[in-house]
Amino acid sequence: MKIYRIFFCFTIFLSSCSSNSMYKELSDSLRYFFQDPKDISADIIEKIPYSTMQARLGKAPNTVIVLEEIRDNIYKWTSSNFIKIYTNSGLVVKVSGLENDLESLDLDIKHPLITKKFSEDEGLYLNSFYNFKNPNLFNLSVRTYFSYQGNEKITKLGSEIDAKVFTEFSSGDNLIKWKFKNTYWVHPDTYEIIKSIQNITPKNPAFYSKILK
Repeated sequence: MKIYRIFFCFTIFLSSCSSNSMYKELSDSLRYFFQDPKDISADIIEKIPYSTMQARLGKAPNTVIVLEEIRDNIYKWTSSNFIKIYTNSGLVVKVSGLENDLESLDLDIKHPLITKKFSEDEGLYLNSFYNFKNPNLFNLSVRTYFSYQGNEKITKLGSEIDAKVFTEFSSGDNLIKWKFKNTYWVHPDTYEIIKSIQNITPKNPAFYSKILK
């Protein structure tokens, strides 16, 4: 319904205006709506002397976040607007600075991101626990199905990696009917997440990340 409304407004706009600058402005807005944001260029990344990750929420432009510290295998990343991202093996397990924060994510002990046992033959049912702030919600049990989807070549700073792609799907069978699908691109040798699309809170768009260096 929202897409139909956008195109309806676009049609009215074309029939009532003749300014090329206004056409361009609307065209740019539609392009932003339908196309994925561009990756951060390798030239920019090479100039940053720290470990970096490319990240964004939803359709927002990609930005670079910098590794601030590592403690007990938890990586703490900081953005220019002071949003803090905490990852474990490439998975986001805590976020602060958003309208609705992920306080912690306790993965099922059988989760492949913990065991590093990624089966390409059989899927796996998992049960993890989410804790949120603003509003507070503790120990939300979320049941998901984790499965292999195939391989996909992705580019990381000019190098091509034949990543294994896995999805984690929640059908909404939980207290707040939270339905989502996470996608992980896993390195075939190290089994670390190189790239991911992860739903971190029910009130925010999906979080897109790509480890750069």
